[in-house]
Amino acid sequence: MNQTLKNFFIGQNIYDEEFEAFMEGKVLIVPNTTDLSWYGCFPIVKDNVLTDIRLLVPEIENDQDLLINIHEYAHALELYSELGKIYEDKVELRESRAREMEKVYLKSN
Repeated sequence: MNQTLKNFFIGQNIYDEEFEAFMEGKVLIVPNTTDLSWYGCFPIVKDNVLTDIRLLVPEIENDQDLLINIHEYAHALELYSELGKIYEDKVELRESRAREMEKVYLKSN
């Protein structure tokens, strides 16, 4: 996890070392010129149970890249707490919470 991103989550009291260790090797960082539609947080579900998480995010070279990372990592952090449970696709709720994290960053910068 990028140090700026990590510092942001620490400042919000939602950083989790175990989460960061869990996500190692599960995050694909691509050039920030990659089409925006490719970025995302991808829950891996088997037999209706959330078993894993993958992220595809841009390398951080500017604030927009950081906001995308904040958004996708916020999804992953939320999903992390649901690992091993029946997966419920709460897209609207998750999107709302991730946008709130973006707003927090924008207000503080």
